[in-house]
Amino acid sequence: MVKDIEFSLNPIVNLVLHVLCCADPTFPRKPVYDIKAEEWLLPEERRFFEKNFKLEQTGKVSTTAHFAALLQVPTYFASDSIQSLNETFQVMVEIGLEGLKKKFPEKGVLVDAYMPERFQRRIFGEPILSESAETLMQYSEILDNVYGRHYRSYWSTIVPEMEDAAKTLVEEHVEDYDVISLWEEETQLEFPYPRFVVELADPIKTLGTSLMAERDTFSSWVPKEKIFGMVSHEVGTHIITQTLEEGPLGRAFEQDAEKILRIGEALAYLINLKIWRDTGKSLGYSGGFKAAFGEEIQCLEGRWGEWERGALSITDLINKTYERMNN
Repeated sequence: MVKDIEFSLNPIVNLVLHVLCCADPTFPRKPVYDIKAEEWLLPEERRFFEKNFKLEQTGKVSTTAHFAALLQVPTYFASDSIQSLNETFQVMVEIGLEGLKKKFPEKGVLVDAYMPERFQRRIFGEPILSESAETLMQYSEILDNVYGRHYRSYWSTIVPEMEDAAKTLVEEHVEDYDVISLWEEETQLEFPYPRFVVELADPIKTLGTSLMAERDTFSSWVPKEKIFGMVSHEVGTHIITQTLEEGPLGRAFEQDAEKILRIGEALAYLINLKIWRDTGKSLGYSGGFKAAFGEEIQCLEGRWGEWERGALSITDLINKTYERMNN
């Protein structure tokens, strides 16, 4: 079965990112927010964020509690309407993550493919419970108010440019390649979902921010070859992550998820370069990524030949790299 890469322009994903970019100047955002953020949020809405949470821009690969509760969980389970977002928050505060999975069973199946339940509870379930129901509902109300006050009309002005971005990505980068099959063939591992959904986002300048399971969000306005490079990279991280959570790496992942995930990201980078090297396809992201993950890449390269010869599995390569970095 062919597993497609789909492009989505979801106003709710963009609304939530819009509000977070307005509320937190440390959030990697489009330059217009440096000018307009003060205008787009009311003073009392800004005070709400200052009082209750920051998004903790730590530079980590692993998620944070606020990030999970404010962005990932609500945008994953909501559809593309403000009513759906409000209903999602209501279920979040009443029944939590398990309630959302039962209310949206198709998404629940994908979340279960994303990670084992014990990690779901710790990474996504507990952050919901750590926030008071009152705080989450106040946040939901702010999103609703911002949408009605200006974002609904603002959205209509930015959609055409985002549609052009999606069209360019499909026609010039994606449609000529079966990206997921290339990764499955190279790694001999299965992509765990029936599709990969690229949520294009106008407010942010980041690429490959997970919205749980098969959905990641990517800036729509950065160079398209860079977006394509990171789309392929994120397909790889989703495949590789499946090897991290069970078996010999499961205990290390539970105790030191950040370090294991960083090794997984570095490995995805190296395999991504290998997949596309012979095609002459520009990925547009290698320099900054190599600087950010230099130690992990260097350690992986020490055993790279063994993996290419088939003497090491991906799990073994990650495990030996983790051991070396801890010595």
